Amino acid sequence: MTAATLTSKGQITIPVAVREKLGLAAGDRVEFVEVGPGEFALKAATEDVRSLKGMVRRPSTPVSVGAMNAAIRTSRIAAMIGLDTNVLVRYIAQDDPRQTAKAVHLIEDECSEARPGFVTAIAVAELVWVLEECYQSAKAEIVAVLQRILRARQLVVEEAETMWKAVRLFEASRADFAGLPDRSHRRRARMRIHCNVRQAPPPEPACV
Repeated sequence: MTAATLTSKGQITIPVAVREKLGLAAGDRVEFVEVGPGEFALKAATEDVRSLKGMVRRPSTPVSVGAMNAAIRTSRIAAMIGLDTNVLVRYIAQDDPRQTAKAVHLIEDECSEARPGFVTAIAVAELVWVLEECYQSAKAEIVAVLQRILRARQLVVEEAETMWKAVRLFEASRADFAGLPDRSHRRRARMRIHCNVRQAPPPEPACV
């Protein structure tokens, strides 16, 4: 068994044998993936995106966009209503009469347990950012909002279990929420925030 020692700064040196088997070099990214209670797997994120080309069997004739859309329409996600950050913000803040009315109609009249609203993990992270930056909401207020979203019967949150963990960590620590969820969406990066309900965003981020 290969082992490493954790330093006082929370760092470890990946043993040479492990680096060689994973094909790791200086500067490469690694990801820690939870595979069970108290158990994580170390994954190397070193593949070139071009390695994706040609991975699946090529049909005799190209699949049309129409066929792709038809397949999507029969999926579970197609039975949900996508809710972006703008809609969530307007519904929660209730601060712009015209935009709020659109958000209320979509969430209260269109979303149901049979056809729930789908909230992506990115939308949750963006929501926290908007509430902090545009509304100066306190952490306790934001935590309450997130808990209410996760508990709503008419909503389905992407990676709900992960988001619950992130909310608990956010509440108990000083960490930025965008850094807590455990997948690639955890990075805030340069998230574009548009505080309106329009589908086409304005050229520059703005809170209206």
